[in-house]
Amino acid sequence: MFLVRHLRWDAEEDAARFLGDAAAHRLVETARSLAAWHVDAARRLAEGLVEYAVEERPLLATRADVAAFAADLARLRDGLERLEKRLDRQ
Repeated sequence: MFLVRHLRWDAEEDAARFLGDAAAHRLVETARSLAAWHVDAARRLAEGLVEYAVEERPLLATRADVAAFAADLARLRDGLERLEKRLDRQ
């Protein structure tokens, strides 16, 4: 069972029997690059969607935007408290 779990199929070796070494190597490398391509394409698509949502059409706020909003809100709250104190004195 140990051998069955850890045994890996060498597709290039089997393909070399029918196609030859060079063609089998090229075929396997092409298959590997094709498999890696879809992972890279998915990553780039996700990055593009995030960039679109943040920059082009602001659906998401950046950390800097949230921090600036919180600072503005704190200044507004402080100003409102000062105004309430002035009104209470009158």
